[in-house]
Amino acid sequence: MNFKIGAMTDSFKKSFRESLDKAVEVGAEGIQLYVTGGEMLYSNLDDAKLEEVKKLLAERNLVVSAVCGDFGGHGFESEEENKWKIPASKAVADIAKKLGSKVVTTHIGVVPADKSGNYDRMKAACREIGEYAAAIGVTFAIETGPEKPETLADFIRDVGSKGIGVNLDPANLVMVTDADPVQAVYTLKDFIVHTHAKDGIMIQKTDPRRIYTFFAEGGIEDLRMEDYFKELPLGEGKVDFDAYLKALDDIGYHGFLTIERECGADPAADIKKAVDYLRSVIRKYSKKIGFIDYYLDEWHANNYPRFIKEAVGDDFCVAYAYGEKDKEGGMTTDQWCEKNHVQKCDTIDEVVEKSDVLIVLSPDNPERHWDLCQKPLRSGKRVYVDKTFALSKKVAQDIVALADEHHTPFFSTSALRFADELKGFDKNGICFISSRGPGNFDTYAIHQLEPIVILMGSKVKRLMSIGAGKYESMVIEFEGDRRAVMTHYGWTGIDFNMTVNYEDGRTVVIPQMSNTFPTFIKEMCDFFKTGEIKAPHDETIALMGIIEAGNKAIKTPDVWVEV
Repeated sequence: MNFKIGAMTDSFKKSFRESLDKAVEVGAEGIQLYVTGGEMLYSNLDDAKLEEVKKLLAERNLVVSAVCGDFGGHGFESEEENKWKIPASKAVADIAKKLGSKVVTTHIGVVPADKSGNYDRMKAACREIGEYAAAIGVTFAIETGPEKPETLADFIRDVGSKGIGVNLDPANLVMVTDADPVQAVYTLKDFIVHTHAKDGIMIQKTDPRRIYTFFAEGGIEDLRMEDYFKELPLGEGKVDFDAYLKALDDIGYHGFLTIERECGADPAADIKKAVDYLRSVIRKYSKKIGFIDYYLDEWHANNYPRFIKEAVGDDFCVAYAYGEKDKEGGMTTDQWCEKNHVQKCDTIDEVVEKSDVLIVLSPDNPERHWDLCQKPLRSGKRVYVDKTFALSKKVAQDIVALADEHHTPFFSTSALRFADELKGFDKNGICFISSRGPGNFDTYAIHQLEPIVILMGSKVKRLMSIGAGKYESMVIEFEGDRRAVMTHYGWTGIDFNMTVNYEDGRTVVIPQMSNTFPTFIKEMCDFFKTGEIKAPHDETIALMGIIEAGNKAIKTPDVWVEV
């Protein structure tokens, strides 16, 4: 499953800015905002105001899942109202586009199943708005509720515009229409572009038109709606969210589940509960990743869960973690697990048993990899071992042999292997490379060596340390009298880059290494799915041999050390 979770700003019953803060607080990734009244009224949203809104969103790492363009009343049933609602709806579509959203949601009225009455008027209005929306890359999404899903699907086909879709609200179907939300997903599968996450129950069945007429005319309290239906927090009503989300996943919907809470004394608490509930359902279907680390409070463990979420959504999630020790002055294992919503395991055996796939971390203490890898590489499950794989060629060979003996697929690499600049790079005739980057040889050599070896091969003869003081520099001599020089500049703000020289006189400058981590994470997750090894083991072993020789060379500057 791969969904994003959003929240409607109006549900928080706060100012727009405060609602954004609340959205972040409850763990939402996006928001849906009303622009048909109040603080964010569409006619007040000039370009300057929209830029301010985009800035507020960017500062909080939020996106707009959809814009609500519901002008109330009887939707598009009234010819007189349509004279202003149609142009207003087009203006709302413009705002959605400017805010980076592709969806406007609304109620359009009650579609007559027999195509009588206002049917043609509603169809004409939706076609005009839909054609306009499609032209600017926006979909005008009709919210489910007043009519059966089959009626709505037939209506959309009759409208015949690519700019008309569906905002599927499962609670409306349960509370008012008495329709099955799961079946509705399959009925409306060709049109769903956005969904609401809402729950409720039907208490007494009545004609949906009666309910929506009272909504339209502002007299819902006179109907005593509590006699007919009741909205409830997610998981407490009649929407089967396990089956509902499974159906959405089946049809290939991977968009937002936007939480709408229209009642309740503490909406923020209810929305937070809804976020947690949705995540608990989603995690049932996610492949579980287990972390095994020397200590968990380190950069890779702190960021990989977010990177994985950004790369593959909910296909994978970090569910279990083991830390051999607590980091001095940092978070304890318990604190790290609580912060990251991950179950703590007391042993490596427990992580291995519960997880579908495994990541052995310890990026700053590669000397622990031999011990930390023992159980994972005997498991037969797919394993990624973080950089630096090993500090000697012998240990690297032994780890590979252990995995081979137990038929455990694994790989290890630097993220720089997947830099955009290295894709399709001409490797023929390279005679010299000058590489530079941050850090020191001890922990960051792999990040420069991996691209160098990818381009020049792994047949290294010898190395010499030629640096000065803390600025470590290494000459690497390959077979065929080819050489590379790599220099570490510590933490001075220098990024990875290199210059490549060819025998025919060409020089190619690689000014940066782009998209390394995003691509690496995608490749790692693809390995977890397919078992396809992303870095050859013989290349990894050769790299560890180079690092082993390099550590020896640093102790004897200006002297060649054989690999």
